[in-house]
Amino acid sequence: MVDAWFFIINPVSGGGKGIKKWPKLKRVLINNNIEFKEFFTIGNGDATKLAIECISNGAEKICVVGGDGTLNEVVNGVLQQKHKPSEEILISMFAVGTGNDWVKTMKIPTNTKAFVNTLKDPQYIFQDSGKISFQKDGVQTERYFANIASIGFAGIVTKKANLSLKGGKISYILALLKSLRAYRSSRLKITFNDIYIYENIYNVSVCICKYAGGGMKFGPAANPGDGLFDLTVIKDLPAMEVVRNILFLFSGSFIKHPKVNTYRTEKLSIESKENVLIETDGEFIGNLNAEISIVKQALKVTCYNEFNDEG
Repeated sequence: MVDAWFFIINPVSGGGKGIKKWPKLKRVLINNNIEFKEFFTIGNGDATKLAIECISNGAEKICVVGGDGTLNEVVNGVLQQKHKPSEEILISMFAVGTGNDWVKTMKIPTNTKAFVNTLKDPQYIFQDSGKISFQKDGVQTERYFANIASIGFAGIVTKKANLSLKGGKISYILALLKSLRAYRSSRLKITFNDIYIYENIYNVSVCICKYAGGGMKFGPAANPGDGLFDLTVIKDLPAMEVVRNILFLFSGSFIKHPKVNTYRTEKLSIESKENVLIETDGEFIGNLNAEISIVKQALKVTCYNEFNDEG
């Protein structure tokens, strides 16, 4: 079964889209004579365990049927396992989640037939991963991410969006608007590249890829294989200023705002005495303090985008 695709399916992803869309995807796979095996998650963390199990049983191609959170779990399995080098495991994704942001950077089709065609002779790149050490229930914990890690406002928005049944861009916009009234910037200490920032910060996005929050372009110039994070720091902003700039978040032009600074770095640390939330790949994971570092070209992923020096 070395040539087979090992499908890891999250049936509850996207409010149940995983289980609804799998039968059609399965039929198209069979009609196109694509060899595959199927595995279903039951709860949190299952996709990580299944990825490790699949690789131990000879998998060299894994396809996620789920959202960015399920992809994150699979990536953690691929990078944690010891059976094969991570860069020998090809990862793809049929996006049925809430935000579906990673596939936007990679330009992986979401149409069933078009997606299946990409599995026949897949194009791929080697993309970076991020490794983050953070606080969870008072214990220092480590995990990997494949898309974007955000600290501050995005952590609260993500928690609310994942409770929404609407999915997609609208769930993040509604969660953003609901979060504005109560949220206040936090005093952060950010250290990287001999640069030291200590002030009230609204949000920090550590970007490997371009999109988060259902299509918000937090890393408009990010190149997933260049060995660097694109770091976007949003300083203290009033709520109405955030509302006025929502459309610019989706276009990426918000980085021109005078309260926004962008940098590139291989590693950084973020500290705070306040209770500041962290999300990675669209899932809340814990709190500061955090150490974040790049793991260069650790993942072999299907990709139909062409990246240049400008991302």
